[in-house]
Amino acid sequence: MTKTKKNYANLMVLGGKNAIKVNHNYVIENHDLIKPTLGNRGGLDNKRVMFFITLIKMGKFDFDLSTIYIDKNFNIVDGHHRVEAFKKLGLPFVVRIVEEKTLSEISVFNSGLKSNWTAEEHFNGAKTSGFKLALFLDEIREVAITKHLIKKNKLSASEMFGLLIGNTKSFGGGKFAPTITDYTDDLLPKAKKSQYKRLVMDYAKMKHELKNIRDAYKIGKYTIAMHFDPKVDFDFHVFVNSLVFEGITLNTGESNYTAKNIPPKVLAIYKAGLRAKKAA
Repeated sequence: MTKTKKNYANLMVLGGKNAIKVNHNYVIENHDLIKPTLGNRGGLDNKRVMFFITLIKMGKFDFDLSTIYIDKNFNIVDGHHRVEAFKKLGLPFVVRIVEEKTLSEISVFNSGLKSNWTAEEHFNGAKTSGFKLALFLDEIREVAITKHLIKKNKLSASEMFGLLIGNTKSFGGGKFAPTITDYTDDLLPKAKKSQYKRLVMDYAKMKHELKNIRDAYKIGKYTIAMHFDPKVDFDFHVFVNSLVFEGITLNTGESNYTAKNIPPKVLAIYKAGLRAKKAA
């Protein structure tokens, strides 16, 4: 690693008191300064970390190859696995200071156009990074799944976010779906409104009643889309109450519901709920 050490001599060692400049390279000797942007996605037993350790020991990491990208707040933008390898070996490494990036930008930067991050990873990354919105939504989710006795995978991060923005496209968590990391904490006031909390509780209640997770997802997505459609007069709260309190049972065998047969089943339950509401 002679070449690397020579280059280190020409760089400033980065500490807390440095006047940090963007697009400059520095040396990191104090590993505690560096913060993983998404929590520790590597880990010392990770195969990629072990691979980098082998390369470093072989002297294969020259100055340019070992450069880690961080922002001015010492958050890693690119190079989580390499940082873990250098930490394991107790060696200094070179960082380049770049402009701050959103979690979504970092995802694309690390993974290419087809990000391999799931919606739940985006959500957990936002929590790790201290996004108030993500932390708040997670609190509501914990209350909902505890109250209605359902597992966390029955109320996913993508569903929580979709209920907030009124867009069921995020429910599936696909690569083109909007995620929490595309937004800022500006949505926090909306999340704190009673209407949103009630919607989450109703959704969790419905998931409890519809035991089969696939059926619950299909029906939930369809009914929420109607709930948010301004052209449709459909109240999700009425639907859930009729499903739960009017004794209406559904055949929830696996894959029983399709795009063709969900609407009449849902509307039948909803109409029964409206009749019960009027009678009361």
